[in-house]
Amino acid sequence: MKANARFATLLFVAAAPLAALAAQPAAAPAGDPAARTTTAAMDPPAPLFQQLDVNHDGSITTEEAKRSAEVTARFKELDANHDGKISVAEFNKGMQAKP
Repeated sequence: MKANARFATLLFVAAAPLAALAAQPAAAPAGDPAARTTTAAMDPPAPLFQQLDVNHDGSITTEEAKRSAEVTARFKELDANHDGKISVAEFNKGMQAKP
């Protein structure tokens, strides 16, 4: 009985690091366009984004964008998926590609 308990403990201890590795997202290849999108999505919101996202829902609506002349002027460009709001990923990617 003690041997079974020790074996179970050993299995648990050995499996824990593997579970932690499995929980981490795999890195995309360097040339993968999805890698840029994923990186932008994981980036924290810029201070300007946080100021404009008044209701803190993770997106900027046209009404919220009115607080910034630049974002208002570029709203359609920043709203890459044309859903009527700018996500953190869209904002980060669009502001990095500033003309």
